[in-house]
Amino acid sequence: MNEDEEPRRRLRRLKSLATGAGFSVRRHGSGYELSFHGTYRDFDIRCVLGNGWLHTCVYILQLPALSATRSRLLERIAELNLAIPLAKFTKSEDVLCLDLEYREEHVDSAVFGKLANLLRQLAEEHYPEIFRIVSGQERLDALQAAFQRPSTVPE
Repeated sequence: MNEDEEPRRRLRRLKSLATGAGFSVRRHGSGYELSFHGTYRDFDIRCVLGNGWLHTCVYILQLPALSATRSRLLERIAELNLAIPLAKFTKSEDVLCLDLEYREEHVDSAVFGKLANLLRQLAEEHYPEIFRIVSGQERLDALQAAFQRPSTVPE
């Protein structure tokens, strides 16, 4: 097999895995992309086969420039990474993604479908909280809750 055939073989295998799991795919770079409609926004899962691994990635959002907000977000991401199975939030430069890697030898169409659905579920579940941190809404909610508490001053 020449070196040009290997990337084509990986693309064929990846497309077969995705379509076998019931997904429609679009070519993206050296892999494929599948889209899903979420409650709050649409997400794209980018998939690539390489070095014996299935690499999948979902773009979540641009990291905030404000250091306090960025620190709070990265702190929460570290907490989530301890609690989430298989997938991990990662940052690359100023982008936050949700990544999942799985050994290619253990992936068939059924496993591919489960992995893609896990990424979809995690992105959908955690996006609102992440967005609230980045938008500053988390701080506004805490402030509003403080004003709504009953007074502890005796009459």
